[in-house]
Amino acid sequence: MNKRIKKNKVTFFNNIFYVNENVLTPRKKTEATVWQAIKQIENLLYHNNELRVVDIGTGSGNILISIAKYFYNIKQINIKYLGIDISEKAIEVAEINRNLHLLEDKIDYIVGDLHVNICFDKSDIVVANLPYLPSRMSTTHYVDTEPDIAKFDLGNGCELAYNLLEHLKRYPPKIAIIENDGSNVYSLKQYCDSKLDNVLVEIYFDEDNLERGIVITWL
Repeated sequence: MNKRIKKNKVTFFNNIFYVNENVLTPRKKTEATVWQAIKQIENLLYHNNELRVVDIGTGSGNILISIAKYFYNIKQINIKYLGIDISEKAIEVAEINRNLHLLEDKIDYIVGDLHVNICFDKSDIVVANLPYLPSRMSTTHYVDTEPDIAKFDLGNGCELAYNLLEHLKRYPPKIAIIENDGSNVYSLKQYCDSKLDNVLVEIYFDEDNLERGIVITWL
């Protein structure tokens, strides 16, 4: 581990990650999203030992890498992982972390936004932790070293998630796991219930028993 990584390392899901000013620092509460993804992958593996997992807004790569490491030593399964982020600099950080964890043969990363349809086509599980701070907060005294593009939504905190859901209507996976602020979770569930056909939408919680996101299962 070089000096730069040692200086800028954080722990997430019992793994070490390199971060810098181009990515959001992984939060402990997001580990609930990793556990949800693991649970859903395990359920799907009962029926199919080949899966494709896509992480939208991958940032430092902490979610996808944590999932890949969990399943790494399990034989007779083949899981392909793809991470996407609109920020080229964030993808550079994710690739550093992928290489740090020796997952070059497991995880691919691309720079792009929700319009890159390769991300959704034939995906089994889509995971997303998109920016969800309301855009109005960007004009307040909310100042830190993390990039605005990783923090602020286009609107009230749900717009990016709504945009993602519209794409998933056209390219439905088997399961989607979307993290958001607890205050937005019920709005996202209501949106799915009214806009998506033939789905089961469930809310999941973090270790503090606070709403952390939704799990959408296409029936």
